[in-house]
Amino acid sequence: MPEKRTSRELREDMCQAGRAAASELIIVAKASIFSGVTDDDLVVKDDLSSEKMKIAAQAKRVAIFDGFDILDRVDKEEEKMKSEDEKVKEPKDKEEIKKERKSDFKTSEQRS
Repeated sequence: MPEKRTSRELREDMCQAGRAAASELIIVAKASIFSGVTDDDLVVKDDLSSEKMKIAAQAKRVAIFDGFDILDRVDKEEEKMKSEDEKVKEPKDKEEIKKERKSDFKTSEQRS
């Protein structure tokens, strides 16, 4: 039986997966549209029709913008988790201070 994972663990894994996906989209965006490009960026063999070049350029555009969208979402989610961690720490600190500090206050019954 698979172990149950918390939402936090799943969100952390999704952030890691998002960063990995963005890295793969970078590979797509960096890939050359032309099969024969020299070191001087001159096309040696133009074996792609203009329609195929448009499709390839569109795929690169989508990869780039999707990569940015993924990274923005991952950054927002990580910031959200970080702020949740800070909120959790804050009340505990106040509770610990209250436990350490003993009050001299006595009720009216205790004073009589």
